[in-house]
Amino acid sequence: MAAKKNAPFFSKTTFFLILITLLIGVIAGNYIELQKTFMQYSIPTDERQYQGESISLPEPDTTGTLSVEAAMQNRRSRRAYTDAPLTIKQLSQLLWAMQGQTADWGGRTVPSAKNAYPLNITVVAKNVTDVDPAVYHYLPDTHSIRKIMNSIPENFDEAAVQGQNKSAPVAFIISGDYAKMSKAFDGESHDENVVLEAGHVGQNAYLQVESLGLGTVVSGGFNKALMQEVLQIPRQEDIFYLIPVGVPAVEPENEK
Repeated sequence: MAAKKNAPFFSKTTFFLILITLLIGVIAGNYIELQKTFMQYSIPTDERQYQGESISLPEPDTTGTLSVEAAMQNRRSRRAYTDAPLTIKQLSQLLWAMQGQTADWGGRTVPSAKNAYPLNITVVAKNVTDVDPAVYHYLPDTHSIRKIMNSIPENFDEAAVQGQNKSAPVAFIISGDYAKMSKAFDGESHDENVVLEAGHVGQNAYLQVESLGLGTVVSGGFNKALMQEVLQIPRQEDIFYLIPVGVPAVEPENEK
């Protein structure tokens, strides 16, 4: 009696189905990686639509009357402001402190890994002398601002959420492009460097505000999605800070 042959573990049909499935998985995985790379380098670095010519800002001061140590000692988060406007000179000084260019080769007031400088500052100028109430973008290389919206959107206050962000004569929105940092590292992701750089900007803002006798409190408690839409901040940028600045009003002693 002839021995009975064992049935194959996989039929030919099953084998080919498994092979096709594996091939699809490999192709899909490669497609996703290629798509990520394509998106990283194909997104425009700046989608802002400018209105009119840039506005040159007064030259910033590089010496002050308050020491860095005194500014750190006196620094407090101040959430209440008077109705007084800021001057264009004060606006200039604040923008320089946060992202100003300090060297011919492009070095700025804050360090940036591999000199990537992925951050941008959007300025909501509600009450600044010699500056029309509008939304601007800061240009560090020329120390100027350029209008991106001819007026302040009605729903800015809704996006700002907290009271101090609504009442301040000027607010600075700090955003950053992770892809720009990644490009500096030949495509390797270094998102943490962008976040750290935003932190440097926040500290500079506090110290410069204290030196100018003004008040601020860096804020993360705003509607990020609405803020991005309202101010037309490019889609590839993440928003880190909303920094209101104004002349401080009398505050409770428990401010920290």
